[in-house]
Amino acid sequence: VDISQRRQAEQEVARLSRISILGEFAGAIAHELNQPLAAMLSNSQVGSSMMDEPKPDRTEMKAILDDITADAKRAGGIIHGMRAMFKKEGAVPDEAVDVNEAVKQLLDLLHSEIMARKVKVDLRLGGPLPCVPAGRVELQQVLMNLLLNALDALRGAAVAQPRITLSTALEADRVLISVQDNGPGIPPQVLDRLFEAFTTSKPTGLGLGLAISQSIIKRFGGELCGENHAEGGAVFRIKLPVAG
Repeated sequence: VDISQRRQAEQEVARLSRISILGEFAGAIAHELNQPLAAMLSNSQVGSSMMDEPKPDRTEMKAILDDITADAKRAGGIIHGMRAMFKKEGAVPDEAVDVNEAVKQLLDLLHSEIMARKVKVDLRLGGPLPCVPAGRVELQQVLMNLLLNALDALRGAAVAQPRITLSTALEADRVLISVQDNGPGIPPQVLDRLFEAFTTSKPTGLGLGLAISQSIIKRFGGELCGENHAEGGAVFRIKLPVAG
């Protein structure tokens, strides 16, 4: 198998992994999409009623139209994000990725799921950060996998306030992304084999998410590591070189 065939196989495995992850968030994504659509319907009905008035308030009408435009863009952004996650990359080269924007876009997509799980996300974005040479969709896939793992770890955890801290920072010539939770931590029997394929502590997990995530980050010239935090819970750190 030559390098190009191996790369194509790795991309297809990564894409199928994204589809699997998105399947777990399907209900939340549908809810997230329904919110702007419902707001657009409500605003359009109000605007239609106003047009029946002898002298419609032009200022209020403009505000309603602006709201409809904003909600349409939000719905379009959600759909665009989902399409990007599902599509095959082919031979698309790496791009200069704004890490903070990629993080915020992903959190917008997962907002309803995070709220449904009653988990607080403490977002700490450093900046301004230089861009990193990576694939935006694949980087978001890695972050989605880490967030899903953190959410699963916090399910039923004996903590007063389940919390995930997602932070970015610049360390020397590398951009650092950290995902930390205050759950029970990584089981000792899993810790040493964390990034090996088919290693999992989940009853229904395949154990491929972290292995795929590490291979993606390595392809970007970066590092992905995970450990138990001294204050409790688990922390995963991604280090990526900045774009030259």
